[in-house]
Amino acid sequence: MASRTVYCICGEPYDSVRFMIQCDSCKDWYHGSCVNVKEHESSDIEKYHCVQCQKIVGPSILREVKNYHRHDYGDSNADGKAVQSGTSVFVKELRSRHFKSADDIVIRLRGPQLSLPYLIQNGFNYPILVDSTVGLGLQMPSDSFTVSDVMDYIGPNFPLDVIDVARQENIRMPMSEWVEYFNSSVRNKVYNVISLEFSKTRLSDLVKPPSIVQKLSWVENYWPKNSETHTPYCPQVMKYCLMSAQDSYTDFHIDFGGTSVWYHILRGEKIFFLIQPTPANLALYEHWMASSNQSETFFGDQVDVCYQMTLTQGQTLFIPTGWIHAVLTPDDSLVFGGNFLHSLNIPVQLHIHEMEKRINTPEKYKFPTFETVHWFAAPNILEQLRDNNVSKRELSYLVTGAKALVSVLKIWSSDSQNHKHDDVPPGINVTKLIKDLMKEVRIAEKYASSKNPMVAARKPPVRQKRKEVVAKQRVEKILKMVPTESEKNLNLVSQYPLKPKISPNSDIFYDDFPFHSQNPDMQLHMQDSKMMLDKMNIDIKSFLDSASLKEGAIVNRNITVPFGIACKDGNFPLKKESVYDFVDSDDDNLIVDENPVNSRKRELKKEHFAQDVCPDVQPGLRLRLSCMY
Repeated sequence: MASRTVYCICGEPYDSVRFMIQCDSCKDWYHGSCVNVKEHESSDIEKYHCVQCQKIVGPSILREVKNYHRHDYGDSNADGKAVQSGTSVFVKELRSRHFKSADDIVIRLRGPQLSLPYLIQNGFNYPILVDSTVGLGLQMPSDSFTVSDVMDYIGPNFPLDVIDVARQENIRMPMSEWVEYFNSSVRNKVYNVISLEFSKTRLSDLVKPPSIVQKLSWVENYWPKNSETHTPYCPQVMKYCLMSAQDSYTDFHIDFGGTSVWYHILRGEKIFFLIQPTPANLALYEHWMASSNQSETFFGDQVDVCYQMTLTQGQTLFIPTGWIHAVLTPDDSLVFGGNFLHSLNIPVQLHIHEMEKRINTPEKYKFPTFETVHWFAAPNILEQLRDNNVSKRELSYLVTGAKALVSVLKIWSSDSQNHKHDDVPPGINVTKLIKDLMKEVRIAEKYASSKNPMVAARKPPVRQKRKEVVAKQRVEKILKMVPTESEKNLNLVSQYPLKPKISPNSDIFYDDFPFHSQNPDMQLHMQDSKMMLDKMNIDIKSFLDSASLKEGAIVNRNITVPFGIACKDGNFPLKKESVYDFVDSDDDNLIVDENPVNSRKRELKKEHFAQDVCPDVQPGLRLRLSCMY
């Protein structure tokens, strides 16, 4: 807008809240409502001519649709360019593809089974699906509830953030225009509403989240109900209404702040594409988010496994912290859901928050007052730790979460440049809180060590089984050396880091990197490994079955379980290099070998074993095998 005050033909000045459009001929500005031009229709106008100018230069000129696979549908040079996400061509191709069923990773429960004791015992690391609302403590409108009913409760002038799916861009639209579009039998565009938070409207009285969500939510339980005026505004993220037209598509994302999600289908159907938050997948996701060709790359193809599941009317889905997911809407849908922070996956929540800062996520797409919520939660985590220490109970998820929390609170309280002291609620003694948390964590760790000593009495190995045991260990290490698809892609990310370039317009963008190239050294290594396995004549499948390996279990004691992989106790331990590692502990986890073996004898035994197992293997490979162990 020019520095001078501009007025519409109605006599009112320019208002940033109301949509206005400029005439390309006379350059005057007009309220869209005054000239009968809707904001969501303005993107289809190539040149707008006001009523007066139409008499001279003719009517407004609309943009011509020249392609159906690019966000810029007016691009006449789109032939040969990649298909972009959300376009009609993309949705059609996605519908025809097949993915691995999510039955392998989704946990099915009945409403009464989904309780706090269940999650404490089993963890909340995989999506949970509940077919019926019975026993969930969930309150919903009747299944005859429509978008017109939504307007009756929130008002026709309520402003909506609407996504133009084909262009993957946000537009503004009043509720009345949305209802008019949604109820229309002929639609020229595909629109999607996924960010209508209605906690402060009359619609809130009709919706109640599942009871387990209310028990877990930090905001629900720890944010002061009667806060003083200088306390930050309570974040409202527990109640969202999602209204999606057929063929709506939301690209891969992680919910803000690493929040978990509850998601109930009142009407319609949704297709979820789910990706587990392993370290490799999270690193690839971060690189994908920063890449210049993000809209041209289907992220599900960059990881080991992308699961697909269909959610139908009446079902409720619970998505854990950090899961990467995309959503396709095969039919018009009305959904209620919400987000919540909790104590079961604190390290992953903090990891996602740090990732959002690294990729410069806009503030409007972050969890509001994220750090303040953690300050409110910290004293409660401390009290729970104290109670458990007094009663001699072991809650490993709580100890792990407290370790991550106390580490980040120390960073937030000391880094005055990146963290505002206003985020700390009044009445909290930061120094004492951190000190007390550290003390209780040490007590919990010492008790766990005394109850489960790491040094156990060793029994002499059975001589005749020694070769079999060592052989299994070798196969295990070889299998770990064969990279998965995510690990190969992650290696390429490190080999081809993002290198910023400066465009003529001084905008920073990033180079692509090859996902599918094959390392020659890895090919040679895999050939050698296969030769060894053939010579050892070991059945890998039966070995894996007998070993009872669990994804995420620690097999090699030098390998730390990473973010996003559940241990046997269901927790998400931290990587050693994490900024959230808690090191202020008296327990150094050292193991003393009370039966040392002469190193010279050990080397001879290794070489003899290599000769016994693989007598025909070429000397160079046999030497390599003996040196590996």
